[in-house]
Amino acid sequence: MEPLTKEDLISFKQDLIVEIKEILSNNKPPEESEYLTTSETKSMLRVSTNSLVKIRNVFGLKRIQILGKFYYLKSEIQALLEQKKEKKKL
Repeated sequence: MEPLTKEDLISFKQDLIVEIKEILSNNKPPEESEYLTTSETKSMLRVSTNSLVKIRNVFGLKRIQILGKFYYLKSEIQALLEQKKEKKKL
């Protein structure tokens, strides 16, 4: 068995960095047209953070988390707004 050299460690480091970058690039949020960030969702619904939490709990609003950020399905938010419009008409 050969001892590790400084060059071996540098090569390993470079390979590891390439692999980490590849993994992180695959964890990008879905297309912007399909998902909204928390801020975009609050703006679209015109609610505060606390209200968004309540809405999420009451209506079972789904969200996904990618690298610490939450994303909401745009179609679900639009459906929620449509429900709100229908209730106002009654």
